[in-house]
Amino acid sequence: MCLASVEGWERAAADVVTLLPFGDAFVGSANPGGNFGGAGIVGGAAPGLARGEFQGVMKFDLSLVRGELDSAHGEGRWRVTGVSLRLNATVPNNPMFNPQSAGRFGVEWMRSNAWEEGSGTPNQPGGFGVTFASLAGLVGAGDVVIGAFDFDGATAGAATYVLSPTAELREEMRLGRVVSLRLFAASETISYQFNSRNFVNGPTWPVMEVAAEALCAGDFNGGDGASVQDIFDFLAAYFAGLGSADVNRSGDVTVQDIFDFLAAYFEGCE
Repeated sequence: MCLASVEGWERAAADVVTLLPFGDAFVGSANPGGNFGGAGIVGGAAPGLARGEFQGVMKFDLSLVRGELDSAHGEGRWRVTGVSLRLNATVPNNPMFNPQSAGRFGVEWMRSNAWEEGSGTPNQPGGFGVTFASLAGLVGAGDVVIGAFDFDGATAGAATYVLSPTAELREEMRLGRVVSLRLFAASETISYQFNSRNFVNGPTWPVMEVAAEALCAGDFNGGDGASVQDIFDFLAAYFAGLGSADVNRSGDVTVQDIFDFLAAYFEGCE
């Protein structure tokens, strides 16, 4: 499955949903009040470098993932098994950037989505949208680092980074929520710029890939295999007329769903 809308984009394998950000930006300490959401670059750089610190933010709408997987497996009948981020390194041609340099960077799940991309560029910084100063006020104690990675200093080419989402973040994804990520320097040497969603070449934009698997039909509540609680939870959904009780995918919740669920339940889950 693939949700990327860029012409010529290669379709992903089954049960991997490809998602583009609907907002991304970089912010820099040298211009703490400037917005650069319209730039063709996102990235991060260590605070001690000559042109200052840079951080990047990206925002993804997981309702698209939920819709795709609900359509494939039934409402809520799937779980997230893996999440990765694909980035395309690029040469920072504007003198405001530090040269590309190897090092380590972190990816953090931000609890706050209260930032706007804005439309500022390196040559014309904007006054509206996320800035270095405003981002500092959005970063909170509840934010969670979901990956730390080594960057080799490349100035071109794609790299895929496998994230480690918490159970809570996986649930946010399953519910189709908006998810914001912050990229920041995790070493003293790194300067990593990559193409943003505003870059002219669409197939090199940032990409989130969400891998998922269908739940065992007898494991209605997505717990650890089939149990008596699954029967109770199925019946509650059935009598409430919820779409999740349409276990045979007929398009309607009917008595046949009861028979089909019980057959799957007694078959068990491996």
